[in-house]
Amino acid sequence: MPGLIETITDPQHFQRIFYDFFLKGEVYLKTASGNFKIHFLGYTNGQAALKIPIIKNMPPSCVILCRIPGETIYAQLKLIEKQEDENYLLSPVKIQIISAARNEPRRSISGKGKQLLFVTKVISDSIIERSIAFDQRKADLAKQKVSDQLQTMFAFKKIYFSNEGTSDDRMRYFYSRKADYLIPDFKSLDLKNPVQQEFNNSILSKDYYIQNRGTVTSEASAAIYYRSAIPFGYIQVNHSKKLNQSVLDVIKNLSMQLSRILISAKIFKPLDENLLVSDLSEKGVGIVFRERSYIRFFPEKSYVHFELILPDQIHIPMLTIVRNITFLDNKVIKAGCEIISIDDSAKQVYNHFLDSIK
Repeated sequence: MPGLIETITDPQHFQRIFYDFFLKGEVYLKTASGNFKIHFLGYTNGQAALKIPIIKNMPPSCVILCRIPGETIYAQLKLIEKQEDENYLLSPVKIQIISAARNEPRRSISGKGKQLLFVTKVISDSIIERSIAFDQRKADLAKQKVSDQLQTMFAFKKIYFSNEGTSDDRMRYFYSRKADYLIPDFKSLDLKNPVQQEFNNSILSKDYYIQNRGTVTSEASAAIYYRSAIPFGYIQVNHSKKLNQSVLDVIKNLSMQLSRILISAKIFKPLDENLLVSDLSEKGVGIVFRERSYIRFFPEKSYVHFELILPDQIHIPMLTIVRNITFLDNKVIKAGCEIISIDDSAKQVYNHFLDSIK
């Protein structure tokens, strides 16, 4: 998290900042597709000169950034004119310096004389969502198979997949990786309990269908996960009587069963290619590739699950969030991923490997 944000709008300081930071670090142009590497050429008369390859049509305003140890510097610029040889003149509007030093060192992996590491079986939440939509028939059959096991046990039951819409409040709850929940009685909610408070404020208060069924007084819901990592749906049951932990255990087991059915049916199609690891740390992995079509597996801010292949073919499954996509020289694309979770046993192996390459 940022430790300090300093905002500079006084033009008298812009030239010093550009030469102190943008001249010394690698500079990138932020775009909707990712960060493109560009080159700072100089600063004079209140204008910055930049060489911006690849981009054909520059917008009237843009943001560039550079990173140096402990700090990231963002500059908001207005386009003045395009010159020859992909050179542009831009006028700074505002600069922000964000102090956010890493808590752990990054180990560079790629390079001459170093052992190469790869990731494989890459899949993101968006790929999972699309996979279900493209094979809806198999998904519906799997859903019906699990739904039949619930039979008429409850007043209301629902099995939801993420491709059915992005505005579902329960899906948003589970997407933030919050725990399965049991609400024994709507009429005796403990609003000091964080889970019950969120259920009341963010879920029940917006679910008019459940509210209008006057006989429904309880709920249990469990997320459906891809390999216990990425949530892509949930099972919800409601009843006119109080529900207990055994009910939640039942729908947890059914959610795992449904996930296994979909995986066995080969609905999900992870990327089986080996992608090169550029650097890694206790909390992050950098992945590089040249094939532009692979970008769809790494949308910014999305969950991505993959297996890191260590020496001796040791596979470490991990869940990550994509923090940035950067377009480097020589058409190399880099995905910067923050590690969210690793199984305890695999984490010990991973940390031991990190210690071995210090």
